[in-house]
Amino acid sequence: MKRFRLHSLAVLLPAILFVVAFTFVAHAAYLSFVSDLIVASAPSEYTSHTIQFTAPGGIPASGDISITPQDGAFNIPFGIDYTNVHFSVWNGSFYAPRSLSETPSATDDGVTIVTGTSGSVTITLSSGAGVAAGGKVRIIIDSIQNPVTDGSFRVELATHTA
Repeated sequence: MKRFRLHSLAVLLPAILFVVAFTFVAHAAYLSFVSDLIVASAPSEYTSHTIQFTAPGGIPASGDISITPQDGAFNIPFGIDYTNVHFSVWNGSFYAPRSLSETPSATDDGVTIVTGTSGSVTITLSSGAGVAAGGKVRIIIDSIQNPVTDGSFRVELATHTA
């Protein structure tokens, strides 16, 4: 009888772990390998952010990517525009730049920037091209002002379908 219980537990435990692990992966698989590399970390200094991630499920044409620095911490200065944003997708050999403009079109991705300490950057993909499942994305944003104090601060990254 004891052997049967031990055997049942040995069969049941991996099944439970599989379900728990699968459930976690299914819910956490929206973006992976997310990083935000800054050039300079001194308080109040203007620096570029290199944001990279993998989109396991892809991002459809006309979908968007939103980057929202922690409210009240970072400053996106007035005057920054789409020319301060560099968006590229890995093509298997290198990060291939995508064409950007103020508004999305069939060929250009559109960039919307909200300036200030409650700012954000949103890239709306063109109606002609999304990011394939498993696509690796790199976004460089120039001239964001660091928080005025030392510490750890959040930069929220999200993708949305059209």
